[in-house]
Amino acid sequence: MKKLSFASLVFATLIAGPAVAADLGAPAYTRPAPFEPWTGFYIGGDVGWSDIRQNATTAGYPQPGFGGPPIVGAGVSGLGNLPTAHTLNGSGALGGAHLGYNWQVTNWLYGLEGDIMGLNYHPSDTETVFATLGGAPTPAFNMLVTAQNRWQASIRGRLGWVSGPLLLYGTAGMAFTNSSYTATAGALPAVMQPVGATVTFWDTKTGYVVGGGAEWMLTPSWLLRAEYLHYGFDSSSSSSLPLVFATATDACAPGACFWNVNSSRQNIDTVRVGLSYKFGATAPAASK
Repeated sequence: MKKLSFASLVFATLIAGPAVAADLGAPAYTRPAPFEPWTGFYIGGDVGWSDIRQNATTAGYPQPGFGGPPIVGAGVSGLGNLPTAHTLNGSGALGGAHLGYNWQVTNWLYGLEGDIMGLNYHPSDTETVFATLGGAPTPAFNMLVTAQNRWQASIRGRLGWVSGPLLLYGTAGMAFTNSSYTATAGALPAVMQPVGATVTFWDTKTGYVVGGGAEWMLTPSWLLRAEYLHYGFDSSSSSSLPLVFATATDACAPGACFWNVNSSRQNIDTVRVGLSYKFGATAPAASK
């Protein structure tokens, strides 16, 4: 009887053991989180080259001008000094800084970036002023127009495709810059009687920027990029420039003649390379 009871106990243990083990739970496989090394904040610097194109015109006010012979200082319709046209293209080095944040979702990258660049743009152009009835006005003079941009900035979204350490992306957003323009009327060398006046005005502009680039992850913390960006800004118009002559006996009495200065749209193309440091870089998690 005792042997039968012991055998029954052993048999029950063998049957119940696997069920009890199942109830306790076997170690579950945990799939590691996807490794997204591009996600995170970054900050960096850029150097490159800019090419800036725009034109400007000056025109006598009130239209069509003033003081053309044979009318002296009358501003008669159809008589007066003609407008001048100036080409203000220029190029030069640029440099600055950027910062942003990337979100990597599988092979897609979404980002937001801001930057500010210093520019080396200061072109000038001189044109002789002519009168409507031929020849130079009295007294004869030139018009010098200069332009300058010291900085440009942008806030842009980025959309890219990640393949290992390589990122290819497009970018677009809002751009900002400050342009200054100076117009100076100066006597021609052959004119003994001096004439001269200068006006300068500044215009902070808001425009657009589009472009693209490629970025390479040198290490989990360091990113190297090459980028092209195109900026577009609206035209500008000045207040009037008073031309003050030495005497009141020629084309204009002092303070009686004015010129308006107007610029065309400003287009800026830049190419640059940059190096970024990404915060919070981590190595990929080991599979279990």
